[in-house]
Amino acid sequence: MIVLAGTLTVRLYRRYQMLAAVREVHAMVLATRMHAIKHERNAILLVDLARRRVHSWVDDNGNFAQDAAEPTRTQLQVPTIVAFAMPHNLKVDDRDAVSFDTYGGDKNLTDMIVFMPDGRAVPPQANNSNAPRKPDAYPPDIPYGSIDCRGTNIPSTGLPPLHGAANGNNGMGCRGIYMSKRMFGDASDDVFRISVDDLGRSGKVTLLKWIGPNSRNGLMFVPPSPAWIWFD
Repeated sequence: MIVLAGTLTVRLYRRYQMLAAVREVHAMVLATRMHAIKHERNAILLVDLARRRVHSWVDDNGNFAQDAAEPTRTQLQVPTIVAFAMPHNLKVDDRDAVSFDTYGGDKNLTDMIVFMPDGRAVPPQANNSNAPRKPDAYPPDIPYGSIDCRGTNIPSTGLPPLHGAANGNNGMGCRGIYMSKRMFGDASDDVFRISVDDLGRSGKVTLLKWIGPNSRNGLMFVPPSPAWIWFD
């Protein structure tokens, strides 16, 4: 009984650690948008996978880089409980783990969310950074606010991702920061997605959790209803 209680306590503590990190990054995205509006300049949040650091700054000269005169506004050293990984392959620090890539045709500008002074987000242009689509229906396991992350190999042109069953042309693939709870060094199925799904003036920032590989073809991310399902 003591062993079982200890195991449960550790599991709950790890969930708490994971949620704390996810909510911190979510709050940083919101703060970055507010900095853009307040300072009337572009503001950028960058996920530095190599240094396991998330930070933001006001981009005074609009060059998509943090210069010496541009101080860091918010920052987080990402705890080891977090692995950046996108379903379904869940490869840690893969190119799709943060899918906000390519701005102004420059493929070197990756892993960053860019807000403009009016609160809109600059549309990323890479194939992996398309917008999600709304589900076709809302059965009990797909609450309102869920998204279908079916991707496409067509670059971001403003067109929605393709309908139909998942295949080589429209498997998982929509923009987001994907944070997974690390288990034994690898990413787990407990994946959260932080994203800007509305690039308009509302600048809606969302926090959703992966429905898992065995439900709805593993293509959905959902809000808590009333709580998220964990797979650990």
